[in-house]
Amino acid sequence: MDDQPTRARAATTEQGSGRDCSWPPAPDPLHPVADNHCHLDIADGEWLATADAVRAAAAVNVTRIVQIGCGSPGARWAVEAAATHPALVAAVALHPNEAPRLAARGALDEALSEIERMAAGSERGARDRGDWVTSSAPTLTGAPRRRASVTSIWPSGSARRW
Repeated sequence: MDDQPTRARAATTEQGSGRDCSWPPAPDPLHPVADNHCHLDIADGEWLATADAVRAAAAVNVTRIVQIGCGSPGARWAVEAAATHPALVAAVALHPNEAPRLAARGALDEALSEIERMAAGSERGARDRGDWVTSSAPTLTGAPRRRASVTSIWPSGSARRW
């Protein structure tokens, strides 16, 4: 699943002008750092396979990548990618901007339940592997007063390196 994007950004802006979707040159190698917010599941121009993105990051000393999974497709992608690529960790949630749209369609409770199941399953799997897990439950802005789980799964021992 993590070999394909969950969605793609348009090559033109809403005003109709073109967007530069080319990749910038790689920087000089950095001091070991983590990318704390990434959306590798979104194609922006030419799709870069997940393994290639992880290798490119490692080449400049980005040693950990937090893949943000917003909504069900992105969250599933993030959890699978983190299970496949040791340098990735997953954070899953329902994006606050999406909550009012889902509520208007009567689909908010189902979407929140799916995110909560993924988060709970990820936590159980992480505990079974001896990984360190953090969870929080932010209130979704603009949605009914219901909470959605946000879970970050960290490979064993990585907490000391952050």
